[in-house]
Amino acid sequence: MELQKTKTFTQGTKELEEREGGAPMKRDREINDENLYDVVSIESNDEKESSKQKKDQKKKRGKPKDQDKPKRQKQEDNKSKKKRKKNGKSVIPPQPPQVKRPPIEECVTGDETVPQFVIKCVEFLEEEGINQEGIYRIPGKGADSDFIMATFGKNPDMKLADMHMSVPAVCTALKQFFSKLPEPLIPYDLQQEFLDSCQDAQNQEEQTQAIHDLLDKMPRIKKETLKYMMFHLNRIMQKQDTNRMTSQNLAVCWWPTLLHPEYKSLEDMANDAKLSAIVDNLISMATKFFEPVVVEEPPVPEVQDMETESDSSQQPIVASSSESNDEFLAQ
Repeated sequence: MELQKTKTFTQGTKELEEREGGAPMKRDREINDENLYDVVSIESNDEKESSKQKKDQKKKRGKPKDQDKPKRQKQEDNKSKKKRKKNGKSVIPPQPPQVKRPPIEECVTGDETVPQFVIKCVEFLEEEGINQEGIYRIPGKGADSDFIMATFGKNPDMKLADMHMSVPAVCTALKQFFSKLPEPLIPYDLQQEFLDSCQDAQNQEEQTQAIHDLLDKMPRIKKETLKYMMFHLNRIMQKQDTNRMTSQNLAVCWWPTLLHPEYKSLEDMANDAKLSAIVDNLISMATKFFEPVVVEEPPVPEVQDMETESDSSQQPIVASSSESNDEFLAQ
């Protein structure tokens, strides 16, 4: 660009030097004006090319992420708010009402101690999926589990085998039944007592006895349902060679569903592992916690046996009435 400027400048100076004075001619003015236009046009073209190069480089690099963040945040905020203006006022669309499940005491009828929905799901799973790998760990489709619960609400005498549902779908439906209860299966006040008893126990025997005593404090329907579920999970644990579900794996899947943890402080979050260990013990040692204690009768001393034998030997042999009648008829 600088070379082109010098060329135009030298051409104008040579023509001016040839003149010997006087006012410049019209031709000289035109030449100088043309030279000036050439310089301006060259500069403008170079500026355009440089600006185009910068734009191309920006396109290749792409827009910085910082410029996109405000737009994305605005879009997310607008979607989350979902406000509609009506008559100059912002109106939030009404949300669908949440379905409230009745307490477990209202899910049984008559002399029942375990809800029928739980019994039907457990019987189906033990017949069809007790050997399936990852039972209760692999989730089912939400639509299928909702359909199972809705069908049972309309027809309590339904048969899951006739519905042709998968094992994971029934597992998910059973877990949803317990997770949507208004209260956990083990009440919150007893959960804290479980934690305290496990911390204060000095050995396994004391811990087992403390848990056994706390289970007796539970309401009858909740205790019987918990007992039914723990024996069910214990039977699944016994097939761990095929289904790969140990008591620890089952406890991880089930303790939040049964206990409904509430995180009000950091201490509550620290109790997760302890609560999972308690459910693990309930599954692995279900027979110790829930079966009634059998009192063994003392053995009968041998002396009494000898006396009874001697008494029986001294007693006279009495013929039956039929034998005496035969003898009388023979005579």
